[in-house]
Amino acid sequence: MARRMGIATATLSKYRSIIKLPDNLIEVLAQLLDEKEITFEAAYRMSGLKPHAVEWLVKHVGRSFSMKIDLAKLKELCALSKEINKQDSPRQLSHDELKNVLVPKDTKIKPISRKE
Repeated sequence: MARRMGIATATLSKYRSIIKLPDNLIEVLAQLLDEKEITFEAAYRMSGLKPHAVEWLVKHVGRSFSMKIDLAKLKELCALSKEINKQDSPRQLSHDELKNVLVPKDTKIKPISRKE
C-alpha cells in the first residue's frame, strides 16, 4: 500500500497510528498541522498517548501561540506513558508531566558577547 501511495512504509505506519485516535482529536491535529503549529512527527508521537493526554496537549498548544511542543521531551513522555501502561497502573500522566513538553517558541540561543 505504501508503495502505491509513493510513501515510505514507516510514514504509512505513522498515519495508521494517528487515525486510531478519536475523530475529534484527528480533526484538531489536522488543523494544527495545517497551521504549522505542530509537526507530523509530533502528531505521530502524540498518537501514542491516551486520548485525554492528547486532548490536553492540543488544547494548550492551540490556546497558546507562544508555546510549542519539544519533540525530545514528547519522546520521553511517550516512553513514560508506555511504562505506565505496562504496569497496568491506574496512574495517568499528570498535567505537570504534560506541561513539561511545552516550551516557549522563542528558544533561540543568543550568542554571548565577550568584552575583551
